[in-house]
Amino acid sequence: MEALFLVARVLHIGGALFWVGAAFTSTFFLEPTMKALGPDANRFTEYLVNRRRFPVAIALSGAITILAGAYLYWIDSGGLRLEWITSRTGIGFTIGAIAAIAAYVIGFIVIRPAYERLGSLIGELASQGGVPTDAQRGELEE
Repeated sequence: MEALFLVARVLHIGGALFWVGAAFTSTFFLEPTMKALGPDANRFTEYLVNRRRFPVAIALSGAITILAGAYLYWIDSGGLRLEWITSRTGIGFTIGAIAAIAAYVIGFIVIRPAYERLGSLIGELASQGGVPTDAQRGELEE
């Protein structure tokens, strides 16, 4: 049981570090750079999204973080005991859990489709010689 708890803690912390770090890196560095490079970013973006499966890695790290966190929450709360959940520690962990689940849902509903569209758009550009139509250029600039 101790080993499982330790593994869950490592997965939770490691998954969260990757998930949050990847989200910040993507938002504040990758996306602005790809927009600034315009058509020159197509090869990089296609490789990142379609070949390296960056959006899948982010989603997987979020899922691992949440599942490991749920297990740790269950253990710490003694099986979801209300007196623990309403304690200061329990309230803090509950707020963190709700925030993580909300972030994951938002990522799945909003960010994931945007990455999928970006990946397919880059694939379309590659198949037509890399020169975007006006409609594709508009999508890339959004």
